Amino acid sequence: MLPPYIQLGEHYYDLRNNNLPSGYSLYQLGDDFQILGEARECASGGCPAIVVLQDKPDTVFSKNWQLFLYAINIGMQIGSIISLMGDAKALMNTTEGNGANYITNGNLDKPDPNLDKLRGFALDTYAGKSDGVNLRLLTMDGSQSPPMKTNPFTGKPYPYPGNIGEVDTSHYLYHPSTHRYMFLDCKNVQWKLNPKRLAYGPFDKGVIRSYIPDNEIHTFFPLVSRFGIIIPLKFANKVSTFPSPFRR
Repeated sequence: MLPPYIQLGEHYYDLRNNNLPSGYSLYQLGDDFQILGEARECASGGCPAIVVLQDKPDTVFSKNWQLFLYAINIGMQIGSIISLMGDAKALMNTTEGNGANYITNGNLDKPDPNLDKLRGFALDTYAGKSDGVNLRLLTMDGSQSPPMKTNPFTGKPYPYPGNIGEVDTSHYLYHPSTHRYMFLDCKNVQWKLNPKRLAYGPFDKGVIRSYIPDNEIHTFFPLVSRFGIIIPLKFANKVSTFPSPFRR
């Protein structure tokens, strides 16, 4: 059964928030003007709507994290999933060109790629705790592999898949269909005319998700860090549901 939604105007709102950890609320990151104070320079031609959450090297994308990236984006072209880890792309820069790729077993002589900074996207909705000044974001733990559910028959966690043919999305503890606040919803930003505005739209290689009835394509990436992430509260707005991550 699909989760319950309501529609207000062009936006859909997810009412299923009962899996938020105690003490956490939903916060939607602002747009460029709220976070940067102005439109980013590259918006004139269009560019990723990146928000730097922490400016230091972060999670290494080992085999288990890469297969998880594949699991949350099944349906996308494999090359488009791999490109999310590419050198000098929106989310990670490797130190020696493109790193090891365990999705198709390419470049295995290279180091595993890593998040050179922790980035999110404008208008994403995450879970956070506020102290009135700052917001502590909930992330997956980048010092460990992505958590697996417990197999009810063995009482032990499901084993990690060895390749994409063994990936079973139902074995992972987190998935955008159930814990959407634990994922980045990748998007671009660009100036539009008539009227002049900053428009935020999805990466162009995503796919429509049956559990998000907005008829939009989505590309997801784990919100994962080895550190505690704190951002200024003024960069985000508290919400009770999931607003659209896009703005036309």
